[in-house]
Amino acid sequence: MEQRARDPRSVSFELYALARAPSNRALRYTACTVRGYRFHTLDRERNRKTQNCGVLVEGSHGTDDIDYYGVIRDIIGLKYLGGSITYVFKCDWWDLGGGRDSIYRDNHFTSVNTASKWYEDDPFVLACQATQIYYLIDPMKSADEDSGEITWRVVQTSADYDNSGDEDDTLNVEAYQEDGGGGINLFVDLGALELLPLCRDDVPLIHLDPSSLNYHSIEESEKSIEEESEEEDEQESGGEVDKDDEEELDDDDEDVIQRDSETNMENTSEDED
Repeated sequence: MEQRARDPRSVSFELYALARAPSNRALRYTACTVRGYRFHTLDRERNRKTQNCGVLVEGSHGTDDIDYYGVIRDIIGLKYLGGSITYVFKCDWWDLGGGRDSIYRDNHFTSVNTASKWYEDDPFVLACQATQIYYLIDPMKSADEDSGEITWRVVQTSADYDNSGDEDDTLNVEAYQEDGGGGINLFVDLGALELLPLCRDDVPLIHLDPSSLNYHSIEESEKSIEEESEEEDEQESGGEVDKDDEEELDDDDEDVIQRDSETNMENTSEDED
């Protein structure tokens, strides 16, 4: 911190935030995703069929380089200056110091005994250092005398499920293990479908002049507007009268005129008499 105070450019902000130590308040999680792995705490998946709490971390024990196997008990987020968060796992590590009574390896599998723990005073590991593993009950081992349960577990990694090297493997599908996913993804090979052409070959081509199309559309629009205006005028005047009705009205008028003429002629003759 003194170096940054003298020359701020000589110390990066990330290193300065790390030197300031994390906040006194830590964040706790039951799940997180790191390096493409979805991790859960042991308590979160206790009643689930899926398993995401197993971890493997490379380390050393004395002068030997070994792999530590364990399960996640807690996920803690340490918040630093600037809002950066570093995630650490609090784990239970299985005791591997008992030789063949604690770990067994053959040409194909690795099996560990989960009956006892070690490094209980050093349970933390950075989340970015952990690799996800899965534990399966080892059917070749007998049950523990005290608990009556099989405590040996066969270790499986994600690489154990990689079949990309098989010659007969023609389908390469990437699977995701998520909680409560109800969606269905369907993949259709368009090359296997018979696609219909979008143009017809059984009719001759018709070439249209764009200018005539525009003129025709304008003419049709003007015609529709005139028809609408005529309909509105007829509705306001009481409706449209058919030609037949008009002819009938004209005939009635002629009859009325003829009767009026005859009446006038009769009145005139009576006056003369």
